[in-house]
Amino acid sequence: SNNDYSMKHQAWRAFDFVKNNYPWYSVYNTRNYDTTKSDGTVYNGNWVQIDIGQNVIVKYFEIYHYGGHNVKHGHILTSLTGEDGSWNEIYTIYDRPNVSNVTETYNVEDINQIIGRYYRIVFIESHNNGHNELAEWTLYGYSSSEINPQHCRVTGLSLIHI
Repeated sequence: SNNDYSMKHQAWRAFDFVKNNYPWYSVYNTRNYDTTKSDGTVYNGNWVQIDIGQNVIVKYFEIYHYGGHNVKHGHILTSLTGEDGSWNEIYTIYDRPNVSNVTETYNVEDINQIIGRYYRIVFIESHNNGHNELAEWTLYGYSSSEINPQHCRVTGLSLIHI
């Protein structure tokens, strides 16, 4: 992440498969951090990212929204390199209601199912401001090697292990 609130609230907490266990918090919703997409669009906000370790395609993802600082408006991006200027958007969360202690599923449209290794969520706005919070983020999809190039279809769909 670009900033962690404390040692108890580090970015890896968003990927530990444990709900209600010290979610990731940003220091404050300062929005001093830029993420540049491959088309030159710049998003300004705190972010959390993960390196999957291999090229994958995400079909859908789940976010467990724990407390009152969860995402209201954010962008889900992917990149093969993780470098600024290489990000491509796969999903936008916009005007999400402030609901806590719930897991929500977000389906990625076919056109946005692109190969990436790094996945990032950029917080544009969170509820109750102050901090950004990500309790649990689980990605589902398949490795790029599981695509049958002759028929362009998925041969397997599973939790992406990191």
